[in-house]
Amino acid sequence: MPADSQPGPPQGGRTPIRSGIPWWCWVVALVVGLAAMAVAWPAPEPIPEPTEPELRALVADARVVATGRSVYVRYCVTCHGTVGQGAQGPNLRDDLWIKGSDMTDLVRSIGDGNPARGMVAWKTFVSRSEVHALAAYIASLHGTEDGSGKTAEGTRAPIGYWPPRGGEGGILPPGQKVEVDKTPAP
Repeated sequence: MPADSQPGPPQGGRTPIRSGIPWWCWVVALVVGLAAMAVAWPAPEPIPEPTEPELRALVADARVVATGRSVYVRYCVTCHGTVGQGAQGPNLRDDLWIKGSDMTDLVRSIGDGNPARGMVAWKTFVSRSEVHALAAYIASLHGTEDGSGKTAEGTRAPIGYWPPRGGEGGILPPGQKVEVDKTPAP
């Protein structure tokens, strides 16, 4: 058998795909096809953030507040203390707030963090619903300051809609409060 008739790769060392088309043509076709799909495929609609009234309603939902407490215990106790009294981070039980006092401000503050003060952007570590639940739990701590917390920081911005204030101007009937588990976190 002559040397040039032996089975093996053709001249140039490239083996064609069964159809006889070089492999790189298939790769180019795949890349072009995927690029065309990416251009033609519509971008997903962004999910809108809850409105202030929707976020306030979460404070009255005991299951949401309990979920927020579990997120708090997992991620927040080191800086904000076992019951929100503050440690290296600010006290969460008083009427002074560093980045605003509405629920939307609280959600934004948790989600975006405060890198200048050492707080990470939690939206990269927890889901949106967990950020909302955490905000509801923090709101439920309002009115529990007993003088043992860290010295207040920020701007005085009382939040009258929080349930522990008895519901005046808020989402619960006057005199009704959300029961919050204030047992120190482990």
